[in-house]
Amino acid sequence: AALSVDILRAVADRVTHLGLSRNVVRELPTDAFQDFKQLQSLDLSGNLLLSIESQTFSGLEETLGILNMRGNRISSLPFKPLSLTNLRSLDLSNNLITEVPRPSFSMVPSLTHLNISKNPQLGAIPSTAFHPLTNLKVLDLSHTALKALSPELLMRSTSLKWISLADNMIQDITESIFQNLANLTVLDLSNNHISNIRTGSFSQLTQLRKLNLKGNRLTSFKGELFVTRRSNGTILEELNLDDNELSYLFPSSFRVHPRLKILSAAKNKFNFFPSELILSLNFLQEIDLSFNILKGLEEFDFGRLPRLRILKLNHNQLESISETAFHNSTQLQVIDLAGNKLERLGERTFQGLGRLKLLNLRDNL
Repeated sequence: AALSVDILRAVADRVTHLGLSRNVVRELPTDAFQDFKQLQSLDLSGNLLLSIESQTFSGLEETLGILNMRGNRISSLPFKPLSLTNLRSLDLSNNLITEVPRPSFSMVPSLTHLNISKNPQLGAIPSTAFHPLTNLKVLDLSHTALKALSPELLMRSTSLKWISLADNMIQDITESIFQNLANLTVLDLSNNHISNIRTGSFSQLTQLRKLNLKGNRLTSFKGELFVTRRSNGTILEELNLDDNELSYLFPSSFRVHPRLKILSAAKNKFNFFPSELILSLNFLQEIDLSFNILKGLEEFDFGRLPRLRILKLNHNQLESISETAFHNSTQLQVIDLAGNKLERLGERTFQGLGRLKLLNLRDNL
């Protein structure tokens, strides 16, 4: 049913936050909010709205800061843009949007948070759609069936700090896509079809701390992706390479990330993982190499990783581990060796692990 304008107007002059979520609202009269002179936040999530008109929020042009329209049935955005000059947060996720007209965001210059995720019929976004959003800090485009990223799409969004492009169908990452995002700290590219990342693609992301490439089709991962002028490398702290097709890594793969704290490369095809790949990572706290086909770690000395706390090597084909592999690993709290082929371990294998809380050796035959 349409909103009862009379009921809303009875409280319009006092309300700053209006919650109308999870009702059966199917349409909004163009004058529904014109008397809400102080309205700062409007929640219309979980209704049955089919569309948005450019005049839907007439009267809120200078006051509305937060607009939540998540979980409706909106299939299109108005070609004439919404004029909400102080809007900071816009949530359009979980709808049925099939098209974003080029000028859609040209009149929301203050926007810092934009969520268009879980619109599975979208498929593409005009290359200049986000150009007016120079203050944008958080952008969620996950689950939108994107197949490619235009080099111009994020060109002017230089304030971005967090981007999710997860759960799409992106195949290639070129060096120009993220070139102006020097403030970006989190980039999620998980669960795409990425098989090719060009050299230097992440070289301009000088503030990047978390990179998620889980669930793609990568067969290689080189340090040259992060070609950097910093003499001391990147400041990346978390790297997820789970569920790819990696079987070999180059000496440069992690060397350019001396501050790495969490490294996850589970569910790949490693049968050999040279110790020199990670032994220079003095800040490393967690390693996950589970669900690979590793057979031995005889040469590994995890004690050379002074901050290592969590080590996951479960579900490989490990037959042996050096008796001194964990010596001097004074910070280790979790060792998972389940699902391997370990028949025997030396008496001193776990000696000196004063902080160990979890040791998993089940299913070793």
